[in-house]
This record gives sequence, C-alpha cells and structure tokens, in this order.
Amino acid sequence: MRRILLFYTSLLISFYSFAQKKDSLFVIPDNGGMSIEYIAKTGETVFSIARKFHVPPAILTDANDFSFQQNLSNGTRVIVPLGAYNLLNAEPVNNEAQPYYYRITSEVKPSKIAKYTSASWVTIQRWNHLTTSDLKMGQTLLLGWVMYDATPMTLPKPTPETTRLKVVEEDMNPRTKKTSEVVYVKPVSDSAKPNPDTVSEGEQLFLSQTNQGGSVFEEKGTAAFFKRAGRSTNGIYFAFHNNARRGAILKIFSPVSGKTIYAKVIGTVPNTAVFHNALIGISSDARIALGARSNKLWCEVSYAP
Repeated sequence: MRRILLFYTSLLISFYSFAQKKDSLFVIPDNGGMSIEYIAKTGETVFSIARKFHVPPAILTDANDFSFQQNLSNGTRVIVPLGAYNLLNAEPVNNEAQPYYYRITSEVKPSKIAKYTSASWVTIQRWNHLTTSDLKMGQTLLLGWVMYDATPMTLPKPTPETTRLKVVEEDMNPRTKKTSEVVYVKPVSDSAKPNPDTVSEGEQLFLSQTNQGGSVFEEKGTAAFFKRAGRSTNGIYFAFHNNARRGAILKIFSPVSGKTIYAKVIGTVPNTAVFHNALIGISSDARIALGARSNKLWCEVSYAP
C-alpha cells in the first residue's frame, strides 16, 4: 500500500513539474542574440504584448512580421526578443518579472549558455543548484528573468457615440507607409476641449493627433539628452523614439519637476552607449524646460496610436 501511495505521489509531482515547464518561457538562440516564445491569448495585441514584456513594439513586429495594429488570435506563437530593455541583471525583488529557461537539446558548453543571458556561468550554477558543469540532454536550466507587466492594456470600447480615427502606421523604412486598422476613440465634449488661444503650438499638435487627448498610448522610462545645435523657437523639441511614428508629437512629463514639454519624433533611438536602456532621446535644449539636472531623467511619455 505504501509503495502504491509513493508511486501516485511521484506521478503527481512529475505531472505538476511538466505543467510548469509547459507554461514556462524558453530561450530561442537567434544569430548571437536570444528570444523567448510566448503564446498569445484572446484579445492580446502587438502593443499589449510589447508592454507586457517591456520590448519596443518596432522590435517585436520585426521579429514576427506583424503589423502594429494586428489583433492576435488565441494560440498565436509570438517571438519576444530579449535585450537590455527587458532583462534583469539580478534576481527580482517583486513579481514584476518572469523566469526564462534553456533546454539542452545538443552538446553545448556552459560558456556558450552563459552568452544567452547577462549572468555568469557561476551565477547560473547557483540559480540551478548545480555542483558541477556536467550537463545532460533534456536538462532545463534557469537563465534569468525578463521584465513582466501583468497590467492589462486595452483601448476604449466602441459605443454608439464613439468616433473613428484612422491611424497612419510607419514601419522601419520611412518611405513606406500604410493605413492601419480603425482605432476607436472616445469623443471629447466641446466644453472639455482646451482653448486653442491658451495652449502652445506643441500642445495643439499633440491634441489634434490624439483626438483631443482621447486616444493615446502611455509609457514610462528613462530619457537621455542628445546635443542639438541651436534652440527651439516654437517650444517644440526633437526626440528619438522606437514606438511612435516619425513626425508624431510626444507629450513628455517629468514627475520630479512636474514640468511638461512637447517634442517631434525624428527617428528611432540610436543604438549607442548614450542611449543605453533609454526609452527616449530628447534634444538637449529641452533640459531646462524639463527641470533636468543631469543627462538622464525619468519621464512619462504619451503619443498617438
């Protein structure tokens, strides 16, 4: 009887472990980089998954050949690239991260596995309670954690009084443009609209692009300043951003100083040390207007879908 009980207990533990691994995120090596595989759920979009895993939407669409406004059906396989923008350098202190794993399917050296993460092999050994570097086929290793935001991101649902707005979507090639799906936006009453005589040119452009602020995407992250020859004469600065289209007006708010500026997107964030881990690049003439005391600051960014 005891043997039977032990057998079923072992079977239940094995089944639980299998279920855990089935839902886990596994590394997919890709040309020296790495990605994880995620299975989309009903109602999820490119933007919601990009926000969930802290990856720029432009990078996510490139990896999967999706359009920005594409709705993903339940069970869609999504490749989520990993990089400095969404990997943690240490064990998480809260629940805003998900572990990712690597399953050994061929002979591979520990040093190569370590390249799939920012951690050293010694750290990986500690995470996996390994006493040696001997690896076995089919073995699963914890390689680290990817940033994860479980907060759902939804657009306003259409109502009989809801207006429609066509969004122009621009891909990585600035010469190629296409019109995306229809996005539903909440109408703003005339009494709630700001007086155009009391707002800046930048704010007027921002409001016109976002249907008076009724349809916006919001992000939070680090801003890095880049040198600009000259200064803004109309209160509109320049910015690099990976998600907003070229020419879009960004509303940039600093929670520290309580100040807001508006900047025009002139391209994507350059892949240089100056912009390491930066959500956005802002021209240096905006530093005083934002009340920044250094070359980087934390900010909140709003822009049209």
